[in-house]
Amino acid sequence: MTDLGGEWIAIVDDDEGVRSSTQRLLARACFRVDAYDGGERFLRAGASRRYDCILLDVWMPDLDGLSVLRALGAQPGPVAPVIVLTGHGDVALAVEAMKLGAEAFIEKPYRPELLLSEIRRAITEPSLRMC
Repeated sequence: MTDLGGEWIAIVDDDEGVRSSTQRLLARACFRVDAYDGGERFLRAGASRRYDCILLDVWMPDLDGLSVLRALGAQPGPVAPVIVLTGHGDVALAVEAMKLGAEAFIEKPYRPELLLSEIRRAITEPSLRMC
């Protein structure tokens, strides 16, 4: 599969190592990336921007990922597909994230090929939840 190239991805994660390694992975796959160190900062600076996909951590000290999902869902207009990344996943959390509109739920540490595959799918396949 070829990379799409040029799409904007937002990474929202309080872990600097995750942000930087994910940013490098996405840059190598020809995605453009903005990185935010927390939910509050993303909602202030990035939520009004048009992203093709948002990668969202769940457990962050300032504003957790589920609260960010709720805030995005309350905004008018379409929302970019959201892929939830977490190191503390369980079935109940995954179900809640999907109910709030997440396209996918991936546990960290993630496999790079899985993350890229889910991003491509989220960008190219319209969500049934948006209908």
